[in-house]
Amino acid sequence: MTKLKLSAAFAVALVALTLPAAAQFVPNSMPTRDAPSTTASAPARNPMEGGAPMFAERNIVENAVNSRDHTTLVAAVKAAGLVDTLSSRGPLTVFAPTNRAFGKLPKGTVESLVQPQNKAQLTAVLTYHVVPGR
Repeated sequence: MTKLKLSAAFAVALVALTLPAAAQFVPNSMPTRDAPSTTASAPARNPMEGGAPMFAERNIVENAVNSRDHTTLVAAVKAAGLVDTLSSRGPLTVFAPTNRAFGKLPKGTVESLVQPQNKAQLTAVLTYHVVPGR
């Protein structure tokens, strides 16, 4: 699979999570079973993502490890050696695929990418989906 096809497949299957100054997960604007829709006038405190509260005082990785919907992403971040990078202070925006999104990739894609010999490609794919700012 080419790098372009892989990035396109990732992009199609992504959920945007905005990370404020403390680099926390904030759920996307679409309601889920765990996170009811909120309005700008009534922001949620400790929003829920993957059945776990996302705390402003925690960094991206500390919040992501508690989300049952992002276990594949957490494993990929660890395999790519990006834990320290994503534990840094934000603000950052991460287009973070859920487990369901990873499941929509062609069979064997994730398994191949997390292999040590593919670390550079995995790192490139993951960091492509992290941008500075909100």
